[in-house]
Amino acid sequence: SSEAPRLVSEIHEHVRPTRHPQLSAFCTELTGITQAQIDAAAPLSTVMDRHVAWLERHGALADGRNVLFVSCGDYDLKRSLAEDPN
Repeated sequence: SSEAPRLVSEIHEHVRPTRHPQLSAFCTELTGITQAQIDAAAPLSTVMDRHVAWLERHGALADGRNVLFVSCGDYDLKRSLAEDPN
């Protein structure tokens, strides 16, 4: 029997950048993310540790096939992360 995929859990955190910690007005307007949210956010290393712990709690790392990584697009992975890897 083939079951439709279902959402088991989700995680969402902002990351406090170290290289460019001040959001531009354009970024805030585009994303709705505020400077206060970024100021209160953890650095990338902390967020990644939390993310791995969350994956482990849900057994998602057991076989490596139960994970779907979603970002806002190539800009996040190819430019932002490379320019400000924390």
